[in-house]
Amino acid sequence: MVNISNRQFDRMVKAIERSARQTERLTAQVDQLLHINHQLLDIVVAGEMDEQEEHGSGMFLDGSDA
Repeated sequence: MVNISNRQFDRMVKAIERSARQTERLTAQVDQLLHINHQLLDIVVAGEMDEQEEHGSGMFLDGSDA
């Protein structure tokens, strides 16, 4: 068994708490980026669909010709 002082224990707890807060912040940032990525993907898909409608050519998602 390893003996640690109360001071060492308190430092370890504070480091773990700091790490947990950092993880929460990073998780929130990743969630925001995923949301933005999804919005951008929607815009790109909508733009491609508009382009296909304008030109009247290409393939639809079901594989049929326009």
